[in-house]
Amino acid sequence: MNRILSRALASTVGAALLVSLGCRQKEASVEELYTTRMLALSYLQRNQLPEAEAEFKKLTELAPDDPLGYANLGLTYLQGGRYEEAEKQLRRARELDPSNSETGLALAKLYMVTRRPAEARATLEQLRRDSTRNARVLYALAELEAPRNGSAAGAGYEPRLRDVLAVAPANLVARMELATSLARTGQADSAVQQLEEVRRIPPELPREARVYLDSTIQLLRAGNIPQACRRTVWIITERDGLTCKLSGSPHTLVGSRNFSSLLEVIQPCSCKHQHAFEEECACSNSYR
Repeated sequence: MNRILSRALASTVGAALLVSLGCRQKEASVEELYTTRMLALSYLQRNQLPEAEAEFKKLTELAPDDPLGYANLGLTYLQGGRYEEAEKQLRRARELDPSNSETGLALAKLYMVTRRPAEARATLEQLRRDSTRNARVLYALAELEAPRNGSAAGAGYEPRLRDVLAVAPANLVARMELATSLARTGQADSAVQQLEEVRRIPPELPREARVYLDSTIQLLRAGNIPQACRRTVWIITERDGLTCKLSGSPHTLVGSRNFSSLLEVIQPCSCKHQHAFEEECACSNSYR
């Protein structure tokens, strides 16, 4: 009897060893992982969502413990309006790496587009506690207070924008939104101060943008606040070919609305090849 059990145990161990060896043989190479990831991201950037989905699914199979594969798959679903599937993948990524702020920001975005502001706020507040100087998180919190559909901004909107600027003073969009909010509430002098700061943010604005900026400042100084608020400021960054539209509705952007990577969930930007919330970057897309 013992001999039979021993043989059975040996067979089981042997089978397990063969399975283990088989799994090792199927492990993806670094080159395959890199190629798959870059191909998937390129599809997502071009809004080829079925192709991106297929490649990101392949990536999760090749590297099942890598949270970025699930996160980017979630972003693919989010971009395609498949919110339940997006949430499932983003939650899986969050389980694998709870400290990843980019995944948390993606979840917050999902909660916002599915009209769950309380969950978005809770997620962002947790991120803020974990990283007090993360400007992307601070901006997302400001956006929760932003005016929408003609409603007034929340009481925390301006303080939240100032929090962003304390961390990233060269963030052009946050500064322009603060200036717009100040002008709307009759604080013309403070709005002018913010626009004067915009002039000093490197690199120098293109000529067309400087003309619009100067005319807006003149309107504010003349006390013509309603017209100043209606003025649209076009910022054309020739270096990176990025066009931003900052207006009295401070969430409008002319440009791609795609989420081509985790870093583009909140305020995507190509200025100096950095993210909009980094201190040296002066241009950005809208969070919405």
